Amino acid sequence: MEGAMHDSRRYRDSAAGSLLAAQEASQPQSRKLYLSMAISWLSLARKDEAIESLFQGTDYKLGREDHAA
Repeated sequence: MEGAMHDSRRYRDSAAGSLLAAQEASQPQSRKLYLSMAISWLSLARKDEAIESLFQGTDYKLGREDHAA
């Protein structure tokens, strides 16, 4: 679970960076692009968290090839 939470946190950090860039952008098209990127990063974070929650409580770990108990 730590890897997925780390990924989710990284996605949210990227979204925050995109929002900052949008605030600093001087051109409306650039602002729209950065806002779109922020939305995409947040969507990835939410999907990652949803997938991880499906596997909580199971022996299956995402990203591991050795699934033997």
